[in-house]
Amino acid sequence: MRLNKVEQQLKSAQVNVTLPGKLKAELDGYATYYQHIHGDAIGIRRIIVEIVRNFVESDRKFQSWLKRHSNSVADMNGGPAHSEMR
Repeated sequence: MRLNKVEQQLKSAQVNVTLPGKLKAELDGYATYYQHIHGDAIGIRRIIVEIVRNFVESDRKFQSWLKRHSNSVADMNGGPAHSEMR
C-alpha cells in the first residue's frame, strides 16, 4: 500500500502562562511586525504557538533524540509520539 498509516492526532491542550511584561510587549510588537510583512493580523496566542512549534521542529538534537525515544515518549503521554519528526 502506498498510503502510510494515518497517525492519530493528539488532542490540543490549553496551557496558561504568565509572561514578563517586557516579553509580552515584544510579542505584541512581533504580531505587529508579522502584520506589516504578511498583511494579515495575527493574535499573540497564534504567534506564541507558531514560535514554539518552529523552535521545537528546528531543534535537530531534540528531533534526533525524539526519533530514538519515540516509543517511551508515546508511553509517557498515553498516545502516539510526535508524528512530524524530521
